[in-house]
Amino acid sequence: MALILASLACTLTALPASASPTLPYVLNGVISMSGQPVPDQLLLEAKINQVTYAATYTRSGGFGLDPVFKIPADQLETERVEGGRDGDLVELYLDGVKVADTVFQSGRVNRLVIEVGDHINAPPTAFFMCMGGAAGYSMRFDGSESKDPEGDTLTYSWDFGDGHTSTLVKPIHTYETDGEYAVTLQVQDKYGSTGKQSQTVEVKPLPEPEYWQLINLDAAASESYYSDETWLKIHVQSVEPTHVTVVRYDEVFMSDDSVTLSAQQLWSLSVLEPQTVSYPLYIEIPVTDIGEVPPNTMFYTWRDGGWSACPQSGASDERVWAYISEGELGEGLIALGLSDGYVRLDLQGVHGADEQGEYVCSLDLTSVGFAGDYRVHLRVDGKLLSIETVSLTRGGTASLEIAFTAASGTHLVSVNGVEEELRVASLLNNLFIVGLGLVPVSLISTLIRRNL
Repeated sequence: MALILASLACTLTALPASASPTLPYVLNGVISMSGQPVPDQLLLEAKINQVTYAATYTRSGGFGLDPVFKIPADQLETERVEGGRDGDLVELYLDGVKVADTVFQSGRVNRLVIEVGDHINAPPTAFFMCMGGAAGYSMRFDGSESKDPEGDTLTYSWDFGDGHTSTLVKPIHTYETDGEYAVTLQVQDKYGSTGKQSQTVEVKPLPEPEYWQLINLDAAASESYYSDETWLKIHVQSVEPTHVTVVRYDEVFMSDDSVTLSAQQLWSLSVLEPQTVSYPLYIEIPVTDIGEVPPNTMFYTWRDGGWSACPQSGASDERVWAYISEGELGEGLIALGLSDGYVRLDLQGVHGADEQGEYVCSLDLTSVGFAGDYRVHLRVDGKLLSIETVSLTRGGTASLEIAFTAASGTHLVSVNGVEEELRVASLLNNLFIVGLGLVPVSLISTLIRRNL
């Protein structure tokens, strides 16, 4: 809303003062709106030579009796300071709207009587959300729903109640200890009007784990570990001796409304010295341990105050799996969630020429869910040989051939985490799959997540 200037009367009162240019120019007076005093706490600004002097108007005697602005004069013969010279224009603004102007007069006091219309700047409204969380893990705060009636851009000032602050719209904060904290958000529009909201945020203590497992790693070792208690299989390669701790909780104590978690179990994976481990880590959960899972199940990790899907993750009839990089591991919490879009991948076969040792893996892909770009990862004997990206429409299909080189014999081929032993034999210069373990040659189904 704009402030409407109805009328303006300025009365100049000369006080005994020297005309020296080193003396300030003082402004005071009264402001009324439709014949009545204006509300308190309005921002009054005096602008001169691109310099702004600000004060808060109060009708309880402050503006009428005490000087509001004391604008310094330029020091003409010595060092210059911000201020004015005789004859410079001084513009007065009330909540961002110009209501009067006057002329700088060194050593003078001007008393202004200002009458304005009945529309003034309305203050903004502060509003924020936080879902709470556990001590030691990041929490996401969101103040983006704060509003200004005039649509002004807002500045944000957060107080998290533990001595820490932020000026971001959506800050991320970690509380070191559990308890209740009084969180305050104050927003301010371009005229200096403010709005404030406070609420109590509960930070929970970590629950007691259901099971835990300590994995001791030797130098330059590449090992797989699994226990019936934690259910989590992990493949780790270490360059120096260290250890990894796997903890399983029977409750999900970190919530995120944007993700649907598919099970109540949650794991914490911590590496004592992350720099000693070669990433990515491979983890999986046998389906037999957690029961039947929907086909769009995948691993999520907690980072930056919310659950993020692992790009290299998926599910089959036997396991849920993921390759997790150091950055994707985040704060070490791992849970199972449901993705919006995924791809059904059918491995049609592997063929090639024996003399050159060149093979082609043929795949058919079908989009289930939303359209998007999807990644296909091909590994042979644990070595990543190819990453292919396929663009699919909603419900669309595509065929893909991935070429790779390998010696004849028996190989462990992995397509997006599903590992099967391939026995490749030579027949009339053509290579074909003789056996695929327990999986038929015609169809190996796995799922890969849409690459967001």
